Amino acid sequence: MSIAVHRRPFDLFISHAHTDGAIVRTLVDWLGAAGLSVWFDDRQMPGGSLFGLGLHEEIRRCRGLLVIVSQSAAASGWVRDECNVARDEQNSTGNAFRLVPLVIDDTDVSELLRGLSALKAVDGAFDARLAQKLLLSQYPAQSWPPPKASRDVYVSASWHEDDSQSSRVVCRALIRREGFRLIGDSRDQYHAGVRRGRPGRAHHPQWRRAFRDGIRQARTGDAPYKYFLQETALAEEAGLPVIVIAVPRVRRADRDDSRWLRLDTHATDLPADVQSALAGLWHRWRQPVAPQKIFCAVDQNGIWSEHEGLLRDLIERVTGLPTCFGDELRGDHVDEEILRLIRAEASLVIADLSDNAGEGFNVDVCIEAGMARGAGKSLVWRSCGAATARAAVHAGGLQMTPYRGPTDLLALVHRIVRPYRRRVINAEFDPR
Repeated sequence: MSIAVHRRPFDLFISHAHTDGAIVRTLVDWLGAAGLSVWFDDRQMPGGSLFGLGLHEEIRRCRGLLVIVSQSAAASGWVRDECNVARDEQNSTGNAFRLVPLVIDDTDVSELLRGLSALKAVDGAFDARLAQKLLLSQYPAQSWPPPKASRDVYVSASWHEDDSQSSRVVCRALIRREGFRLIGDSRDQYHAGVRRGRPGRAHHPQWRRAFRDGIRQARTGDAPYKYFLQETALAEEAGLPVIVIAVPRVRRADRDDSRWLRLDTHATDLPADVQSALAGLWHRWRQPVAPQKIFCAVDQNGIWSEHEGLLRDLIERVTGLPTCFGDELRGDHVDEEILRLIRAEASLVIADLSDNAGEGFNVDVCIEAGMARGAGKSLVWRSCGAATARAAVHAGGLQMTPYRGPTDLLALVHRIVRPYRRRVINAEFDPR
């Protein structure tokens, strides 16, 4: 039996023809700089020691496969075999396993993978737009509604195939009838060691609970319901609306559960009381006391400005959080508004010292970064090219990682925001 996709140690298996090795090694280095773990035969197979079925098992240790499509790859029996294994993984995991073709010449992708769209390196160039698309391919679920316009509901439920029917019915109702954006556990985030439930209190405005059928008594701290109960307690402590939906046979042993709603595990329709509770949540929903955003302190005339759309889309797809650039703020008191935003709303501040004016660093960015440090916010510095000694003084001892050009910047930004990722699950229940 293969390992569950979200527990696998590698993000991507690289399938390629060895004649494309030089291009592939450059791409693998870039993916590593972006914070992705990559299975690449030149590094994981010293001396060519792994062949045949052993290679298939290595694919099953990865969460996805990136196939570098070329004329040489299309003629390779090894690449074709690896693509077939990846197709099987997709089918057996309900598309949780990602399969991404990247075409580097004029080869038709259908020669290897029929019916699958591909990323295309125009004239073999790996530019910023292609780099962004490659990173976004690791986050296939859509983030709609847009983060700035959404009303978020955190969903704690069982996603096991044999007992998730009722959870899915409830989720579809919250999306299609009520218009919420649903937030769930990022499964690979939990695998990476982040305690389940901890991100929710900081990032997710509302909560909903569902329990799978099985054991009759539920107690705080006891499996299998301890996470549900802990997260419910956190929501209540924060003063958020909570709806608990449990199967009839599960009862809480350590507290009153008279307000719990009841729904059979295999229900395909919602009873009137559950429908009414979900509809009422729209009116009970509360604006977060501390909304969470990613604040970018950057030069308004530099590389960030040129590629702001690509960078914003990348950050928001990965984190599900609104992204704010300083140049969006207007009025007579911009400095005060930036300070308020950093203190009250920013989960992370990304400060880029790069300056096109020739001074070697951007004074405004240094000021905004100082605000972030003073407010105790997470802060990451980046600099295009070599940072001057003067800039390093303003950095206050924080490490600055240089980058050279927009593709490097996209990789660095992805690496920065990846630990803040969360799972927007709307597209899993209502694809558009």
